[in-house]
Amino acid sequence: MSSLAARLRGPSARRRAANRDAAELVSGAIVTGNFFDVLGVRAAQGRLLTVADDVTPGGHPVAAISHELWQSRFGGRSDAIGREIRLNGHPFTIVGVTPAGFPGPQVGTVRNLYVPMMMQAVMRPPRARYSGEQNPDLLRNPTNSWLFGLGRLKPGVGTERARAELVALAAAYVRTLPQSLTPPTISLVTIDEGEAGRRRQMQPVALLLGGVVGAVLLIACANIANLLLSRTASRRRELAVRLAIGASRARIVRQLLTESIVLSLIGGLSGVVLAWAVIQGVQAAPPPHPH
Repeated sequence: MSSLAARLRGPSARRRAANRDAAELVSGAIVTGNFFDVLGVRAAQGRLLTVADDVTPGGHPVAAISHELWQSRFGGRSDAIGREIRLNGHPFTIVGVTPAGFPGPQVGTVRNLYVPMMMQAVMRPPRARYSGEQNPDLLRNPTNSWLFGLGRLKPGVGTERARAELVALAAAYVRTLPQSLTPPTISLVTIDEGEAGRRRQMQPVALLLGGVVGAVLLIACANIANLLLSRTASRRRELAVRLAIGASRARIVRQLLTESIVLSLIGGLSGVVLAWAVIQGVQAAPPPHPH
């Protein structure tokens, strides 16, 4: 599998009356024909990509779209199956829709489009800034590392055994190449854990951001505590009257704690709603356009 960002051009259900040929940037993936079978994913509409769609380079201009793109772009219409769209200026035929809630195989990245690996030269043309990807036919270049693999472990097979077998397989493959290459390092992680390299890159940033957020939270809590103490100090006369007419100290403490808990719940719920809105906004933002 390899990621892609493509320009999708075709009729839009939301803009059909004004513009029947609207374009937008969508995030997708170039996958092998057995991709969905390995993951055990079944189509919500039509069919998904199969091995038969991934035989001849450049000969299989078909695509599967996500349920979210099907709803937003085509209004969830059944006639979207079989419709022609243009990806990066090339015609493709929609053959199916992935099930709702299927985000793709990479944590934190939503894929809305899937095309066969044999269409690589169309969907991932040469990139001048990457010396190893100036050949338009990356499928025939054994030294590129633009793919990553997915697999399903057999029952009873652990990750260590699978890693050892993959390392041996990679070493044997490297020995068949004309160049003398070092066998690649194999890392096995579950789909939920994401790519190990990206996790290592993001850990320092995540720790820094977590520390900053924690410091800001502590400052905010200290300020709110001071405000509550000031408010309580201004209520000395009220509390003295309550004590004078028979209220116990425990009852007054319970009242003050109840007020503080109610304020904390309101603040916590507001923070959760705000965080959810920010996350939804970030996820809805279009992916950056590759240069």
